[in-house]
Amino acid sequence: MIGVVAGVGSLVFTGIATYYGAVTAQQQLAQAREDSEQQQRNQASRMAFWEEDAGRLEDEALHLVNRSADPVTNIDVRLAVTYLGKEYQISARDINVPPCMEVVYRPAKMTAWLDDGQLVNLSRMTGWSTLLVAFTDSAGVDWARGTTFLLGGVEGKNVYEKVGKPTGSLLPSETTTTKPVEPCGTGS
Repeated sequence: MIGVVAGVGSLVFTGIATYYGAVTAQQQLAQAREDSEQQQRNQASRMAFWEEDAGRLEDEALHLVNRSADPVTNIDVRLAVTYLGKEYQISARDINVPPCMEVVYRPAKMTAWLDDGQLVNLSRMTGWSTLLVAFTDSAGVDWARGTTFLLGGVEGKNVYEKVGKPTGSLLPSETTTTKPVEPCGTGS
């Protein structure tokens, strides 16, 4: 009888230990996932943009800033512009921002090719604003950043696709300026 009680006690103890071991493993897995997601967002959260509104288009600028220690690649900036009363969506593609750098674009010194065949200097636009900036981080994850959101993976891709097809392309320009930024993060 003592052997049976000892066996049942041993079985109960093993069950409890197994249960708590499983709970601990599940918590560790959840923490590891959270840490991985945070690490993945780390570089993306260090990529920013803003518009410098000087009141006159010729003085305005678009700033792209990468405060991470890794490059940000495949950037596609989508601009909403107005030209002769018609709305266009200009795409500036294949931009890369080196680690710890700020790139400044002056729209008034840039040219766009519109899908209706017009080649137009952006200084002739009556307005412009940044819709979003899409980019790829050093881990190969695609992101979409707007003024109020940062979405990665499928969510970011959906927002990017929802913006729609551009109706013009910004032509490469030598009128950009770059400068180092501080503080700069430790990478992704």
